[in-house]
Amino acid sequence: MEGIRISDPSGGCQPTPLQELLLRAALLDGEPAFQAWLDWYGENGLERLDHGSFRLLPLLYWNLRRQAVQHPMMGILKGIHRRAWVENRLLSRRLAPALETIHSAGIPTLLLKGSALGRLHYADIGLRPMNDLDVMVPEERTLETISLLEDHGWRQTTTENFRMRESDFSFRHSLQFVNTEGLEMDLHWHALYLACFRGADESFWKDSVPMEFEGIPTRALCPTDQLIHACAHGLMWSDIPTIRWAADAFAVMRSSEIDWQRLTSLTHELRLALPVKEGIRYLADSLDAKVPAAVWDGFAKLEISRSEKLDYQRLQNPLQLQSPLDTFYAMCGRYRRNAKARFPLARVGEFVRFLQFHWQVENNWQVCVAFFRWASLRLRRMV
Repeated sequence: MEGIRISDPSGGCQPTPLQELLLRAALLDGEPAFQAWLDWYGENGLERLDHGSFRLLPLLYWNLRRQAVQHPMMGILKGIHRRAWVENRLLSRRLAPALETIHSAGIPTLLLKGSALGRLHYADIGLRPMNDLDVMVPEERTLETISLLEDHGWRQTTTENFRMRESDFSFRHSLQFVNTEGLEMDLHWHALYLACFRGADESFWKDSVPMEFEGIPTRALCPTDQLIHACAHGLMWSDIPTIRWAADAFAVMRSSEIDWQRLTSLTHELRLALPVKEGIRYLADSLDAKVPAAVWDGFAKLEISRSEKLDYQRLQNPLQLQSPLDTFYAMCGRYRRNAKARFPLARVGEFVRFLQFHWQVENNWQVCVAFFRWASLRLRRMV
């Protein structure tokens, strides 16, 4: 759009000072929001946009208009909001047949991320741009759903040349699909990358809430679980700064009642206490979110293992800055979080299968070849 361009291609995780000003301008009320807008605009925020910040511009427009802000840039921001609304509506209608296909087969569905948040927690669908549909199905019906989608013209691109088994579902949380029109859909059997062990999603399903997507009945995470999901999913480094996790989390807290006791106990059960605690702390300290004092007492009582801390630190660092040893430790940590085998020999076999899945190879000797190829590539990227 004229007057708006992406000039900062860098990735990120934690909001930068400039991104924090944008978040405050897009989320807060009254004078704090207006002052944040003036500061962000005064620091050339519109000329220093990254992809993550661009996604927040519809919300920025809505919040400034809500507070009757007059500014020459409001016309451009209005156009960005209108475009996001139209694109979200068109995308939803084009993706609805895929959800209807799964629903018609009697497979339960639960929508994640933008498709649910935009309808349940934001003031209108245009405030939360989306470019795909995230659908979760029960783990035991995942293979059936994959076959169903492939029969209806969808092709999975994540492990395209690798035949998945049911035992592989603890190694990953989702697969990406595309169809002949170029539409994208992520099929989830787990809600979160960090919680892929069997039974991790039982509480999410049990306390999910009904919703409709283009007239199709489905479900979404309850508000407390939406808040957990926003923090745990967002606080990981990405090529596109993931700062809208803060907007999503703030929108959930503003629109709904949070069961704080459930939040602390469930994050402990899923070993997500560290990212969720840090996310809630950021919302309270930087965005003035109201968090009961008892929540901090609850988090303080939770024991967070050294391995959880190391895993969290690695996830917050750009992959290209990590050594091969660091990234291999991260892989081991990911396996360890979700391992199902109980006995040492069985764990060895399961870990070898995990490596096969990770590198998409079909036998053990190919794992060795893939390991040396991967290590040499990682070393070259560091030079």
